[in-house]
Amino acid sequence: MEREAWCFQRRGQWMAFVVAVFTVTVSLVLTLAGHDWVGGVLGGGTVVGLVGVFVTGRMTSRKEERTGPALQAEGDGSDVDAGPEDGAR
Repeated sequence: MEREAWCFQRRGQWMAFVVAVFTVTVSLVLTLAGHDWVGGVLGGGTVVGLVGVFVTGRMTSRKEERTGPALQAEGDGSDVDAGPEDGAR
């Protein structure tokens, strides 16, 4: 089971790499063809998105190292309703 998850994760990383290279290449071609704004936004958005994914992934893995995956799932507060109760006035 763990091997399958590792293979799935690895495949996803390769797919993301191919999409990123393709997008940056298209951005470069657009920029060289005179479409500076479109190429810049496309390339810049790709780079910002990739950096965001790596930063949040690194923060998540550090949080799991400190707390452990079981403790994080129990105490992250995601099951608490932030809104008012239906009958409360």
